[in-house]
Amino acid sequence: MIMVLLLLAVLSGGILHAQVAPGSFEAAGESVRQGNYALAEVQLRALLAQRPDSPETLYEMGLVLHLQGKSLEAIRTFEKALKQKRYPDAVALLAVNFCRTERFDRALPLPEETKADISDPYILSALGPCYLESSKPLDAVLIYQKLSRLGTPRQDENQANLVRAWFDASRQSFDKLNSLPGSLRYMRTIQQARMDPDLDARSAFSDAYREAPYLKPNTSIGELIEQIDSHPKDPARLYVLGVLCAKRASQEFAVAEERWPNSISVRRLTAEMKASQEDIAGAIQEYEQILVTFPDPPPGVHFSLGNMYTSRLKWEKALEQYRLAESGTRLSMISMRHISECLSHLGEFEAQRELLKDLIVDPDAPFWALRDFGEAEQDTGHRESAVRYLKRASSLRPDDESVHYRLSTLCRKLNQQDLAAKELIIYQRLKTKR
Repeated sequence: MIMVLLLLAVLSGGILHAQVAPGSFEAAGESVRQGNYALAEVQLRALLAQRPDSPETLYEMGLVLHLQGKSLEAIRTFEKALKQKRYPDAVALLAVNFCRTERFDRALPLPEETKADISDPYILSALGPCYLESSKPLDAVLIYQKLSRLGTPRQDENQANLVRAWFDASRQSFDKLNSLPGSLRYMRTIQQARMDPDLDARSAFSDAYREAPYLKPNTSIGELIEQIDSHPKDPARLYVLGVLCAKRASQEFAVAEERWPNSISVRRLTAEMKASQEDIAGAIQEYEQILVTFPDPPPGVHFSLGNMYTSRLKWEKALEQYRLAESGTRLSMISMRHISECLSHLGEFEAQRELLKDLIVDPDAPFWALRDFGEAEQDTGHRESAVRYLKRASSLRPDDESVHYRLSTLCRKLNQQDLAAKELIIYQRLKTKR
């Protein structure tokens, strides 16, 4: 497959030059190896015109679209390929692109199918952030541990992500614990330990062992995870698991600081920890210092700083950072969503329309894009168009009350009184449920 050849070329530090016939499958592979993904796309489309159901060509087309950031079309192409043949790599990359479009409900079940078969560092590196951004931090732990064992490049970044995964696993356990009856003593112990470093968050372990006899002092994190199905809502298990995950996070963070003290990845992690402790000013200062120290930082630094400015409602500064986070001409969908939010708050509705106009014509355009474009249409006086796009948004997420409220207002101004009344009733019902 082209993916294998591409990785071999990258790892060898050069491009393999072979004589290939123009318009052939091999020619498309050569274009990919040279980084000319647009040409590879043209070549593969020509091949698909001859054999539209070729699973191998569909897979390679999905890969090329993925490499160009064309996630919506990549999703459709991978799905077509998988109907013909279940390529493990295609399953994994389909999940990655669902994550890129923030459709985590479609993404997360997919890697379970091929988890044992995935050893490609490229795909593992792409899947890791997907798990981090969703609700599967323990799966992210497994991925970054595997990347560490493989000794893949960017070990400092992998280590930082492993720390993030352990912290997220701890936070997830504590969030679940906090919602359960019988958790008060455990949550009090955790809060006291957070406020006073001299106090040990494990001081209630003896109570946990007494309440849940299946727990033992030597019970490992792996065993605690295996007990999720049999004891999903046991406060004692969640408490012990959360504390042990936090301890592992701290241990791995110490490793990161010792091995890569001047790494951007580790310094970003420090900023994130400050933000998690609600020290937003400290986090912003850390990110800004990174930009001073490293004039050409990875895009994630700009993106994270943009998020900090957003939390402080500093929309102009946030917009600048989100734009700096994108080095190519094609914006990622996540950056587009954040840029659209900034433009809306800044009242730059024409710029918002221009940003989203190509995305919203896609039949699989996401909810947020249809909503934002519809709102921008309304704010620029294009009422009938606004109704069309807001209705599309509402069909994707019928329980979003703000869309129904806008539709009610628009329909009333368009003298569509029956529709206005219907949307108002839906809005009021949803608001009452909230």
